[in-house]
Amino acid sequence: MQKILKFVEKSSLVKDFKVHDFKTGKEFAYIKLEILFKDSSKAHIREFVSSTQRKYSFHWIVDTRIEIRWDNSPHHKSITTYPHHVHVNQDVYPSECSDPVKILQWIESLLTSKEELTKEIILHEIRKLR
Repeated sequence: MQKILKFVEKSSLVKDFKVHDFKTGKEFAYIKLEILFKDSSKAHIREFVSSTQRKYSFHWIVDTRIEIRWDNSPHHKSITTYPHHVHVNQDVYPSECSDPVKILQWIESLLTSKEELTKEIILHEIRKLR
């Protein structure tokens, strides 16, 4: 969880962020964080980790046309990476990555590219994310 906060604090593409909740205990950690990027896209990160389980949801709202959410809710059993998956708008795809820092780095790489972020480009790039 500290890695997430350090990344966000150092990122040159983050305009602002809010920690809505952060708790740690002897055997667990929880964070709920909202990030506003300089391009006006937003990310919402929620992660709970304990010695016996991990639950997460990483939601990136690119604009009014594109929303992406990685999570491990135990549905979509037909997905090959079950329970890990990614939603791109209403469609669901396998997800090889559940590391929030890697996902934030991936978002930054897309934001610094010169390409317009379309659903097709994002889907192509998600397949590379591991």
